[in-house]
Amino acid sequence: IDRICSNMEAVSSGSLDTDIEAANRSDEIGKIGKTLVSMQDDLKLARAAEEERAEMQRQQQDVVESLSAGLMQLAEGDFSQPIKNAFPQEYEQLRENYNSTVSNLSSTVRQVIEASGSIRNGAAEISQASDDLSHRTESQAATLEETAAALDELTASVKSAAEGARSVES
Repeated sequence: IDRICSNMEAVSSGSLDTDIEAANRSDEIGKIGKTLVSMQDDLKLARAAEEERAEMQRQQQDVVESLSAGLMQLAEGDFSQPIKNAFPQEYEQLRENYNSTVSNLSSTVRQVIEASGSIRNGAAEISQASDDLSHRTESQAATLEETAAALDELTASVKSAAEGARSVES
């Protein structure tokens, strides 16, 4: 009984590899020993499950930290940094989706920059053409003004000649 009590204390303190000799007996002490072995097995499974849960939580934390860092870069306008370190298998699709989004955003921003450059060049060409047209219009207006003045002089000369012809007639 002292030995089974010592085994029970060892198991309750976390020593799950303790050899329970009483489990080999066929009397009531053996029943207690077998129950203690069953408890050891259940506690080993619980410990393994807890370790697995802790590992999964650590993996989730790593995934969240990687995504958080990536999103911070995106918020700062840096679309050039995909997540390079592979995620655990159950989260790998999330990393691939993030990297695809970063690539698409980068491509879109590049296209917007190219389009704005084209628009800027087009606006400069239109501005230059408008300036040229304005100068030509000013030049034509000056020429038209000179032509109008010459026509006024010609008209005055014709009137004067007509008056002179009338006065010669009379």
